[in-house]
Amino acid sequence: MITAVIQHKKDTLVVELPKANTDLQIKLLSIGVRTLPQNIKLFGGEDAEIDVQLASSSRVGQHLCRLFNTENSLGDVNTTAYLVQTADEGIKTDLEHDIYYDQYGTAAELINDIKDRTLALGPVKMSLYFPLTGNIDEGDGNPFTVGDSFLYDYRYDINDLIEEYQDRDVESILEYFDGDAGAKAKLVSAQWSTEIVDGTLYGKVDLRLREELTEDELTSVKDWIAGQNSDGAFESLEDHPIDSEDGKLSISLWHGGNDYFVSTRDELDEYIAQQNEPKIGGM
Repeated sequence: MITAVIQHKKDTLVVELPKANTDLQIKLLSIGVRTLPQNIKLFGGEDAEIDVQLASSSRVGQHLCRLFNTENSLGDVNTTAYLVQTADEGIKTDLEHDIYYDQYGTAAELINDIKDRTLALGPVKMSLYFPLTGNIDEGDGNPFTVGDSFLYDYRYDINDLIEEYQDRDVESILEYFDGDAGAKAKLVSAQWSTEIVDGTLYGKVDLRLREELTEDELTSVKDWIAGQNSDGAFESLEDHPIDSEDGKLSISLWHGGNDYFVSTRDELDEYIAQQNEPKIGGM
């Protein structure tokens, strides 16, 4: 869709976008560029160490190139090209028409419109919840698990970390869905974040769906979320700790044991009610 010509010192790289972020970084390393794509500005000029020029052989791509300026990065180009190339068939024709007729002033405006049009394809909303685990490392090599109140105090930092971590890759997380075919056809978007429920911070996935899920489809989606949390997209989230007053706070979206779950809001409310019931023999 877009060809990026990247000049670094005496080396030149020609790369077709969009490309997976990891693949793009490997390509950049081949000409000695260690800077992340999102930190490489376009059209650097004569004094820039890295210069990026854009071109395209397609009409839509040529008009797409016009949206970028010196404030944009190579990462912006890659993300925008990916979103246009992988746009849902339900919006793609109209989207390409609007790009061709220069209906957007900036790449950010285009990206926001793609997201809005995509969400409109999924009128059904659903949120699924799961417990979070936090561990503090004070630097002595003996991390310890923190309680719900500690996670609550750092809820904004945790939420920002999860959302930023999901958005680090150009690919949509839905590309990794390999469960029930019926569920896959109904899924429009899935966004990880957090929510406070009854004073406790839980992980949350907001889903947009074309239709309601059947019970089997819902089970498949829950299994997929648990898999992404354990050894999928969020497997190494805990390797990106948050600075806290007591040390480095590592967050995990999954833990072993029978008390881990992915649930609907009704199921979560029922679970909380059961946890709050007086125990036999208790005070």
